[in-house]
Amino acid sequence: MIKLILSPILLLIFCLGLSGQSTSNNTSCEFSVDGYLKESKDGVAVLGYFDLETSKPVYLDTSNLINGKFHFTGKIENTVKVVISFNNVESNQFFVDPGYNMVKGYQKIVNGEVIIEIDSLTSKSNLDVRRKRKYEEKIFLERGKALFDRYNVLDSILTDSLNLDSTYFSRLKDDFMNCEFNISNYYNYLDSMQFAYIKENPDSFESAFDFCFQIRSYTVEKAIKKYNLFSDNVKNSIYCKYIYQQIKKKESVLQSINHDFTKIDINDDTIRLSDYRGKYVLLEFWASWCKPCRESHPKLLSLYNQYYHKGFEIISISSSEPKGMSSLKQAISKDSIGIWTHILDISKGANNLSSQFNIEVLPTKVLINKEGNIFGIYQSDNFSQLQTDLKTIFD
Repeated sequence: MIKLILSPILLLIFCLGLSGQSTSNNTSCEFSVDGYLKESKDGVAVLGYFDLETSKPVYLDTSNLINGKFHFTGKIENTVKVVISFNNVESNQFFVDPGYNMVKGYQKIVNGEVIIEIDSLTSKSNLDVRRKRKYEEKIFLERGKALFDRYNVLDSILTDSLNLDSTYFSRLKDDFMNCEFNISNYYNYLDSMQFAYIKENPDSFESAFDFCFQIRSYTVEKAIKKYNLFSDNVKNSIYCKYIYQQIKKKESVLQSINHDFTKIDINDDTIRLSDYRGKYVLLEFWASWCKPCRESHPKLLSLYNQYYHKGFEIISISSSEPKGMSSLKQAISKDSIGIWTHILDISKGANNLSSQFNIEVLPTKVLINKEGNIFGIYQSDNFSQLQTDLKTIFD
């Protein structure tokens, strides 16, 4: 999740008398915030938020901080998650709703650093934050905690495995991979429960805010399904508007990409994507230096062995290898993934496959269906959705 670092920028805006991104053109809801910060020094408080679309801070208001008291007023389009900078130290995030808001907080010293907590909040949206947190904590305690505890124990043992018996090591490694699989299933379950939460709480701005950071790993179909669960009021927020734009971008990518290509693989063979018509092809965009990419290979190898005979192929594509072919081949050998096709694509501009498929992060996997169209795009840690989709297709 993006860490909001507003205070230096917002205070600079305040001191220079400049305005941040204007919110006056699209806003019609007045808001006010009365607040009290216990044991604070007199100074300046600045209220603002981070605009996800522009990746810039948005200035809302400033206030004198006198005897711990501060007061903000202004206009916002809808409920927004904000942060207050008190004398160049930012608070935790919280929601401001249209209308009147009252907040209280305190500051403490942790490891020599000033921490400001806004912990008394009256608005409806902040009550939802607490409700959602309790909802997810309950799921974690019931379904996740034991899994992650076991994972950490196994990871610690395997990291220091020099003195382990080979048979014992192999058994632990199998246990570790099984634990990873169960954690993947846990994330699937958690995601389904988040859908259920929105169905019961369609006015949850906190769910919309969280969705902004999840949408990259969603397919278009899944993103639309989740978006449609929100109330019209939440859809009018900056968060759902951002989500809507991301969905449109994903749709544009799916519609505009020329799905065919011709490249030379690491064995000097000509590879044409169109030659794979009638099969499902997973394009894996990765690099030998990318740790998450490498860590996903055991699971990817398992999927390949499971579905290869049912018409599933993998083409791995690297466009960023500092040492060229040697580092790529070394990683392929070490990860035991030489059983499928590999391409080192060092072409520039639009001819580069990473550019052609609009790849923004590694690892990213693109699943091509039998007709040569994109079935799904899976970014970063969304391996569980790929597993689910392949199971639906082949089982």
